[in-house]
Amino acid sequence: MSYSTGHPPNVYRPINLFPEYQQFSYHFDYVSIIIVLSFICFIPPTLCTVKMLVFYLKSPNKNTSKDIHPYVFKSFLCMQFCNIIATTFDFIVYRIPCTSFVTSYLSTMKSDSIIRYFVVCHYGFDYISQFYTVLFCFIRVLVLFNPRSHLEVCRILFVVWSLVSVLLSICGSFPHIWYDAVGMQLDSPFQYGAIILTTTFAYGNINILFDCSCVAHQKNDIISASAYIGGYFFSLIVTISIVAITLIMLIKMKNLKLIDQHSKLKAKAETTLKITMCIIIIPSILSQTFALASFWAYNYACYIILVRPVFLDCRVNIVSCYFYWTHPYFKQKVTPKPVSVKSLSTILEMASLPNAYLPIDWFPEYQTFSYQFDYVTVIVILSFICFIPSVFATVQMILFYLKTSTRNGSKEIHPYVFKSFLCMQSCNIIATALDYIVNRISYTTLVTSYIATMKSEIIKRYLVAALYAFIYMSQLYTVLFCFIRVLVLFNPRTHSEICSVIFKVWSFVSCLFSLVVFFTNILSKAIGIQLDFPFQYGAITLTTTFASTNRLQTIGDAVFSSIVTFCIVTMALLMIIKMKTLKLVDQNSKLKAKAETTLKITMCIILLPSMMTQVFTITCFWASTYASYIIFARAILVDCRVNIVSCYFYWTHPYFKQLTVLKPVNVKSLSTN
Repeated sequence: MSYSTGHPPNVYRPINLFPEYQQFSYHFDYVSIIIVLSFICFIPPTLCTVKMLVFYLKSPNKNTSKDIHPYVFKSFLCMQFCNIIATTFDFIVYRIPCTSFVTSYLSTMKSDSIIRYFVVCHYGFDYISQFYTVLFCFIRVLVLFNPRSHLEVCRILFVVWSLVSVLLSICGSFPHIWYDAVGMQLDSPFQYGAIILTTTFAYGNINILFDCSCVAHQKNDIISASAYIGGYFFSLIVTISIVAITLIMLIKMKNLKLIDQHSKLKAKAETTLKITMCIIIIPSILSQTFALASFWAYNYACYIILVRPVFLDCRVNIVSCYFYWTHPYFKQKVTPKPVSVKSLSTILEMASLPNAYLPIDWFPEYQTFSYQFDYVTVIVILSFICFIPSVFATVQMILFYLKTSTRNGSKEIHPYVFKSFLCMQSCNIIATALDYIVNRISYTTLVTSYIATMKSEIIKRYLVAALYAFIYMSQLYTVLFCFIRVLVLFNPRTHSEICSVIFKVWSFVSCLFSLVVFFTNILSKAIGIQLDFPFQYGAITLTTTFASTNRLQTIGDAVFSSIVTFCIVTMALLMIIKMKTLKLVDQNSKLKAKAETTLKITMCIILLPSMMTQVFTITCFWASTYASYIIFARAILVDCRVNIVSCYFYWTHPYFKQLTVLKPVNVKSLSTN
């Protein structure tokens, strides 16, 4: 939505003053994508923090551990626990409302609603998390300077600091509970309807910062301004304290670099703590810089509101995950299962995981396998989130095509270029969805025990067969899209009849070829294969005996994908050469030029991942020991192609914007306005 002033209406005003917000409908934009991605990135640190808390409560030597000082660990847990709760309330109070998803509901809320309690909790946990951050850094340095740890001193310091932190946090956040809750309209880069939740106590800060002419409620504004400046100086003091303590730690670590060289475990623990403090310091400084910038560059305050949570998330998310996955304290209790001499020699010879590239049906231990969280799960979740916008864009394009009356006569895009593009992306979306069911979820070890105990293999066979069929079909439609695009480019006076014949014949051949692939896999047995590094033990992929044991089929697949890639590369080069000769044509038509640019970049986006994927496929023949790495990387490249193409094409091609017209306004309503 565009605005005459470049800014949404009612900026920094409470939405309850404007009745039109009550009929507001949600509009999807990039902010929603950022919030969804940030929420997904928030899941692993939450899980890690919970696991650390459970580990601490269950650990029999939590007060006598030699790997980490007990009060360093306690302060770290308190810090991260408060950060996790503060971030959760940040989603409720700021992030979800700024997507405009709950604007209509919140515009009807009462002034004394429960929202103000959420605001109070958000401020309270934000303050206390900063207090505990200073405590963690201070105890860490105190222990570093006193290797013979003084438990009694640390215990008193921890108790006193915790008590003071809680009291000061309550004092800083409790005033909000006496004021009314409001939703405030944000400025650019947020859209109209994007709001944040606050109270009239905090809203006075915004009045003073953005509306210096405001004289109403002067007493309250002065109190609010004092609270705003006080909050800023508080975070500034916290940041300076963290920076100073971290510098002291680094200086001390240099002097201690020769101590305990023979203790790898101790050295790793010290390194983890050092890097953890460095991870805390960098986002804190950047966040403080943005907070300071808001005093002078208040016109960009909403840009700061959008960016600042990213830095805070980096601190909260990375610290929890890094600390949990690297500190030896959480690994010392894990003892390997006894392995026989025969299997041990086999593993050493292969330098791989047990049972790598073997069917899990041969090994009964997979039937009792339990899920193990690792970084693959995080990557799969993130890739799924990135997959959602591409599905949305593809569905929107299909609906647009079905609804538009000009689909066979548009001047912005040739109808058969668009049809072949939709077929290509639809097949890609279905193939990716099946890939999640067949492969990617299986990579996480989440369904390993279920698949190992599954008696009927019919469902597995059909899913694997459908995956292979849609992969082949999507590649064939990719060639068709590129071919029709080049054909139309070389023949500006479009031959719809020729394109129609090519489209129908190619579609028939593609479906026929894909059906052959489907039925050859249906007639085979479905199996789960244990993967090798970088996957963990229990990570599997589903396939069929035809696909996994037939060497001829593997070679045929490589040859087929090579031909497809060669065709895409050739046609992309032809398109680029032709576009150079046509660069002076239709200069007066910006719409046409934009459409041509979109198609050109779309083909280039298809080209690069396809070439990289093909390189990895060929590499498999010679570097078979790295097959699992290639499986891992290839999925990411395929996602790049599928996701970026759909989103880029839908959000940049003028064909999808040309029919968006304003509603007619009659004379009476115009004069009234």
